[in-house]
Amino acid sequence: MKALWRFYLSAFIACAAALPRDAAAHASDVVLVRLLFGEPSTSHVTLEATADLEGVAWLRAVSNPAEVLGKTLRIHLPNGHSWLASELGKPTVSVHTGFSPPSPVPLTHGANEAAPELYTVSWKWRPSETPLRFEVTENNPATVLLWTVVSGSDAPQPGWQMLLAGERSNPIALPFHPAPLLWNWKARAAAGVALCGLGLQGCLFIIRLRRLRRATVLPQ
Repeated sequence: MKALWRFYLSAFIACAAALPRDAAAHASDVVLVRLLFGEPSTSHVTLEATADLEGVAWLRAVSNPAEVLGKTLRIHLPNGHSWLASELGKPTVSVHTGFSPPSPVPLTHGANEAAPELYTVSWKWRPSETPLRFEVTENNPATVLLWTVVSGSDAPQPGWQMLLAGERSNPIALPFHPAPLLWNWKARAAAGVALCGLGLQGCLFIIRLRRLRRATVLPQ
């Protein structure tokens, strides 16, 4: 946990004046959350949550850390709708050492220390509205460090945030104009095939029904 402790300590010093007094109690429960914006033409974003399982007891003790991390964050839209990150679909999970940039402050470990084993879970989706807000769910022991990254950038955007249970982030504007998901040609083709199949089944049913009626008609 030493690497994440250094990360947290640096962040705490940088913004100690604005933090709640009990924030230090969550030092061992920090979760790094990064929102990555893809190319504007794709209209996709990726949400990553990373933790050191060895140093986070409430994650180490569960059988499915990805599900627990997914229930740590709730996403809010301007229209009032909200959902947990876990509801975005099946996530991608990876276990790795070292945390690739960009991040608000350096994440390092001592020369004589083994690199921490980090657990990252990520979801990719296409938002329908902007701006987004993220909330740490009530009664959650996590301390979340949240920041955003634009595609192709090697530095986080200004305004990274630290959130405790029950707190919502500032509004995060998307760098592209969200639009309703449109069907691509594969989806249209699949729908066309399905409709044709249903139509064919209907025709066969009618033909069989007529034959059955003819067969049951008694001769005069």
